[in-house]
Amino acid sequence: MGSVAGEVSIPWGGAYCSSKHALRALSDSMRVEYLSAGVSVSLVEPGYVRSAMCDPMKEANCGMQGPETTTTPAYAHALLDPRPQPRYLVAHVGGWWMPANIIVPLLKFLPSRLNDMILLERV
Repeated sequence: MGSVAGEVSIPWGGAYCSSKHALRALSDSMRVEYLSAGVSVSLVEPGYVRSAMCDPMKEANCGMQGPETTTTPAYAHALLDPRPQPRYLVAHVGGWWMPANIIVPLLKFLPSRLNDMILLERV
């Protein structure tokens, strides 16, 4: 179980983001290492999903989508499809109008300082 924070680091999330970046690197390595044994490795990376971890009643920027529309279909696909995706970037990032699978690649193409300013505005 990864996180969008493994793709894009957020201010004041250093410990959490670094653990998710490490998990992404581990899953990337394991995917190649286990290929010859016929084992697939996939990483599900949600953004803010309605859950006990992110309660919209307590935190305004929680996603309003639940696991039934975000992580559950990703898990089912990863487990049941003969060719699962390496990564499933799912859910909306709190407050953004586009899903994470569109926002994250866009943020990665921006210069670092501009990316920093955008992320700082979102927190």
